[in-house]
Amino acid sequence: MKALLFLLALLALIGLIRASLSRRSKPPGTATPVNSGRQRTEQPQRMVQCAHCGVHLPESEAVTGRLGLYCSTEHRQAHEGA
Repeated sequence: MKALLFLLALLALIGLIRASLSRRSKPPGTATPVNSGRQRTEQPQRMVQCAHCGVHLPESEAVTGRLGLYCSTEHRQAHEGA
């Protein structure tokens, strides 16, 4: 039992030493970016408000009507009285 505790303590100590050394080996200001492997392909979209119910949605998903932008064709028809 004592040998197992000694082995666990030794492994923990080795892990701490390795972590400390790896932090010291990097020059300051060379932090790795969080999303280094992924490219950001989508740009932020402008949010618009439905003229009928007031819900906010991306402009690319909005339905265009005579009196404004809507979240669905049903709301466009209801608001414009079609």
